[in-house]
Amino acid sequence: MGEDVTYSDDIWNLVITSKSVNSSKSNSIPSEEIIRKLEQRNKELVEIVHEPKYHEELKTAIENNYVQKFYIALRL
Repeated sequence: MGEDVTYSDDIWNLVITSKSVNSSKSNSIPSEEIIRKLEQRNKELVEIVHEPKYHEELKTAIENNYVQKFYIALRL
């Protein structure tokens, strides 16, 4: 997925990738499949991240459906 969904550097929106993949992504909007994978990754990550700041950030993002909300906003 490259850089991120919403130009946000919040943990729920970051994905590790190579520089070349990030560059090739440019400003394109990810597919719904990529969004589903990001949401699933966040659900799994919240179970293994125990640092309070990041754990709470992930929980809040999941509870408030941030990934879907920003994805919908990008598509408008």
